Amino acid sequence: MSVATLVLMLCLLAFVGISLWGLFNQQRSFLILISSVSLLFITVFGALYAWNESHSLSWTFGYSSVSLLALVSFVRQIRLIMAHRRASKNQ
Repeated sequence: MSVATLVLMLCLLAFVGISLWGLFNQQRSFLILISSVSLLFITVFGALYAWNESHSLSWTFGYSSVSLLALVSFVRQIRLIMAHRRASKNQ
C-alpha cells in the first residue's frame, strides 16, 4: 500500500468518524458540516462509479449507505445552525 493510499484512507475514515459524531452531537459545528459535505460528494460519486463501472451492487449499496449518513449529518448541522441564528436574532 502506498503512502498516498494510506493518507486517503485515513482522511476518509476521519470524515466518516466526524459525520458519525455529528449525528449525536447536540452542538453546531462547521467542522462537521464541511466534512459531511465532503464525504457526501465523495460517496455519491463513488456509488455512481461503482455502479457504472462494474454494476457492483454491494459497493454501490455501501457507498450509498455512507452518503446517507453524511446527508443526515449535514441536514442536522444545518438545522442546528439555523436554530441558533433564529434564537440569537430573537434576543
